[in-house]
Amino acid sequence: MNLLRRLVTAAPVIVVIAVACGGNQLVDPTVVTPVTVEPSGTVQPSPTANILPTAVPPARESLDDLASLSIPVCRTDPFAGDLSGFGTIPRVSEDGTTFSSDFANSDAEIIAAVAPIIRWMNHFTTKADTAWELADSEQEFADVLSEEGRRLWLSCNAVALVAPAIETTHPLLISFKSLLAHRQAWLTERLEILRTAPDSIRDDNVNRAVTSKAIKELPGSLDVLGKEARVENRATPEAFTVPNPLLGVSLDFPGGWMLIRNRIDIVLAAPPEHQMDGVTGLGVSGWNFGTALRMKRLRHEAPWTLTDTANLMDSLLFRFGERVIEDQRKIDGLEAVIRVYDSSDADWVMIAAATVRDLHTYLFEFGCPAEDQVSCEVLFQDLLDNVRFNEG
Repeated sequence: MNLLRRLVTAAPVIVVIAVACGGNQLVDPTVVTPVTVEPSGTVQPSPTANILPTAVPPARESLDDLASLSIPVCRTDPFAGDLSGFGTIPRVSEDGTTFSSDFANSDAEIIAAVAPIIRWMNHFTTKADTAWELADSEQEFADVLSEEGRRLWLSCNAVALVAPAIETTHPLLISFKSLLAHRQAWLTERLEILRTAPDSIRDDNVNRAVTSKAIKELPGSLDVLGKEARVENRATPEAFTVPNPLLGVSLDFPGGWMLIRNRIDIVLAAPPEHQMDGVTGLGVSGWNFGTALRMKRLRHEAPWTLTDTANLMDSLLFRFGERVIEDQRKIDGLEAVIRVYDSSDADWVMIAAATVRDLHTYLFEFGCPAEDQVSCEVLFQDLLDNVRFNEG
């Protein structure tokens, strides 16, 4: 039977972001069943339904055409329905102790949940402020708005995912959500000014400065909250586990990673030190996540082997570039294929791994700046070592 006919469903597994913003998702050309785009709210599909991830905005639109640019909507409310984000679980520490008693304290739980997101926002707000001050042409302003809008979008999705497990009326969380919404509104308004009256683009730098100052003060607020709750160590991002019983898998991550989607695909953004600045730092068109790991699950008909999956990988990943490396390893005891794809502009690398378990292929995609390829390959291998498939 033709391989394309046997691959009947592509059902991604989240880290990162039933996406909280509008836009259009690029559909992999190898998915041959009818595809429907999942609304970002209440749809509750089974993990083997014929769907793709929720729509995401293009990462790199044609910046020369301002009419095509958009600022993704910032949604920080928890996702509704059975497919709401599963949140994160702090992992056992190096000395074997756990922190369950700490998390009886709601402040401690909130601190642990938002620490990586606040760190991310603080980092990229500072970078964006510098780029905004240096911008000197319509193209440069468009670049700043495009990049910052998408980094903000990732943060909003991350906030929406921590909410199911914590008290959503906590003052710190309310303040953080408000700041994100105000920043998104400012970006949207500035984009319209850039289209209609570009000479006035800097006329409202005051509101930008106000929100930037408030965002940069959040780490201090987090520290104060930690001291008051006597859990100061929670303000430093810790290792955590992302469970997804829907897909029968859990992933362990070191501190600083940011969960941005966890539904029918899993997406996690790397800490700021692994990110590249600028629009090209968001990856090839349609990737959107910057340096990030995405895991998705593909259903197929029996019989199916890892060789069958390997024969399909290039067609599933061709949009990321040309394959330059192939290797093999194991993921939780299962044989896996590893491949590396270089983008045509040499800015971006996609490292992919695939393994077959029962009637499913698990596909892991790790987007990374080309300049960091060696360290990214090592990091990817470490992440794969922490993949756990559920029993049964």
